[in-house]
Amino acid sequence: MKRYMMSDIHGFLEAFEAALKKTDLSGENQLILLGDYIDYGPDGRAVLEKVRALQEKYGSEKVIALMGNHEKALLDWLEEYADVNRHIGSVEQYRSREWLASDADGDYETLHSFLKEEHFQEFLEKEAHLSEDSRNTEAVRLMFEDAGDLITWMRHFPYFYETERQILVHAGIAEWGGKDWLCVTSEELMVGKRTVSRGAFYKDVIAGHISTAKISENRIYDGIWHDGQSHYYLDGTTWRSGKIPVLEYDSETGKYREIW
Repeated sequence: MKRYMMSDIHGFLEAFEAALKKTDLSGENQLILLGDYIDYGPDGRAVLEKVRALQEKYGSEKVIALMGNHEKALLDWLEEYADVNRHIGSVEQYRSREWLASDADGDYETLHSFLKEEHFQEFLEKEAHLSEDSRNTEAVRLMFEDAGDLITWMRHFPYFYETERQILVHAGIAEWGGKDWLCVTSEELMVGKRTVSRGAFYKDVIAGHISTAKISENRIYDGIWHDGQSHYYLDGTTWRSGKIPVLEYDSETGKYREIW
């Protein structure tokens, strides 16, 4: 069997579809997506709909979609403003509650992708006259109206996927816990770990989140980074490169290869 792994699609549907053409989901083969489907690019909702369609076609055990920090931030923001009586500021500290204000790209592009056009225009007409909290509450109301089923599906994203050889996660794990890593790793760390892990571990740890250009200290690098031991990082900075690197693992040979 073969496993195909990719991460940090960030709303670029065309790049995602090009990467999918390099995978083969026949037989027992799997596709594992390591999170961050939205923000930066214009097609956040379309990417999520594509992932959901793949799961419906092949099953959620063949197509695994993990939680990323951008999905977590969106879901936290939705939860925060879905209840207007809830105390503001209770969302996890690793991410500001102001998802709408940033929307990762600063111009409501992700929100736009989720809403019907008439609802997005309605929001733009109202937002200048609303307070910050009212603006967020109105956007959340429209999100649930237009994409409630998609939001419900997103809430069920797992934070990690473990195989006989790999631990797959968006950002990383607490490796100091050794084989008990799951007992000491929070969900916030799984999607928000900011430091790069290197060296030997008892399983291969495969993550995204941190761009391989940053890890390699080569600002134009957009491939997969491997430390030569147990760690692979897959975030190829798609917003700049326009491509999504794919890592293939062949269980018969036990070897990895990067597919472009």
